[in-house]
Amino acid sequence: MKQQFLLLGLFFSTFLFGAELPVIYSESPLDEVKVSATGKLLIADSPGTKNNAGVPRDSLAGRLAVNGKEFHWAPSPLTSRVTGGADLLSAVLSGDETVLLLIERVGGAGKVNSTRLILFSPRNRKIIRAVTLANRRISDAVFVPGTNQIAAVQQAQKEFNQGDAVLRIDLRSGRILAQSPAADGKILSLVCSNTKIWYTVSGKSHIYEQQTDALLKSPQKIRTQVAMPRLSVSPDGNTLIVFGQKQVELFNVSCDCKTTLRSQYQLEGNFSPTEALAVSDDGTQLLLIESGKQAVLLRNGIPAPLSEKPAGFQAFFKKDNILLLGLLKHNAIARFDLPNTTPFGRPVVPGKLKPLTRNITWKMFALSARTPQALLVDNRGNITQLEVTKRRWKKSNLLVVDKTGMK
Repeated sequence: MKQQFLLLGLFFSTFLFGAELPVIYSESPLDEVKVSATGKLLIADSPGTKNNAGVPRDSLAGRLAVNGKEFHWAPSPLTSRVTGGADLLSAVLSGDETVLLLIERVGGAGKVNSTRLILFSPRNRKIIRAVTLANRRISDAVFVPGTNQIAAVQQAQKEFNQGDAVLRIDLRSGRILAQSPAADGKILSLVCSNTKIWYTVSGKSHIYEQQTDALLKSPQKIRTQVAMPRLSVSPDGNTLIVFGQKQVELFNVSCDCKTTLRSQYQLEGNFSPTEALAVSDDGTQLLLIESGKQAVLLRNGIPAPLSEKPAGFQAFFKKDNILLLGLLKHNAIARFDLPNTTPFGRPVVPGKLKPLTRNITWKMFALSARTPQALLVDNRGNITQLEVTKRRWKKSNLLVVDKTGMK
């Protein structure tokens, strides 16, 4: 009652004397925190539009596509980079290759953020769905096999009382289904299988293991001797690959039994890979990348350094045993016909293939096809496809959101 009289008094004093009302701040700091609107996502009704056309009905794209809608997307700009670009934090291709997930930061670098998830299908060249996670900053994700879900890394935002955590998100509903307890540091890496999720935390010498359907429970801790450990999973799903400063460990995760160490390899010199790509089903052959420094092909613990400095994007075509390695020089791509560790022919610069662009390749994925097809995402959010042949590679645009080209 006292507060009501106080507000009435302020109103009448303003009316009679023309004084400005004082600013009244909320008791909750969360009410004052606002995420800046960056980028644009327009969803328009479009009767008759079938976003599931051209994809198998039982595929991930078939299950997630929203029919009767058109999606028009202009990515958030990355203003912290002089050359500009799209503010994308990660991209991942689904296991059935029908959905490419782009993770876009909304709000800008160094500020509070939301996250926009753009679901694009390479099969029909359409954005088939988009999900916005308000007041959540997602830095990376992996698809949970056989579901419509992803496991995602949430970065801490103290403004929203959030710590680093693992989320399980349903892409169809856009809902967060589960959240792990806050991690005791920055989450470095995240992978999953049908039943388990593994992640690592900066400064901690453990692998954290959770059941995918029980994120609220305390994770099991698995000891590792790898400093600053990062994770990958072998294509057959039976091996957890742990890599980092000067060392690689392989753990057996082929059953619901206890995760056990199978092999351990020392790396030469000061080599500290931050990316790994298995080029054998069981993970015993690995491409290890320290971006801008060195790429090494590790076969049963025996290293074979590859020529040129890697740019941090790569793809492997299992059927043809072809490895594509992105190079720092000219943003080119070198082809290796394994087990040969010398490049086949001269490196190819995607920007110089028609249609010409000045954009820089950021991520690369392998698509299964009669002729190897590489899926490229550039630094401005455009998506292109390369047909990899022994002579002249062919390039085609799948999604154009920025028209910056050669001048």
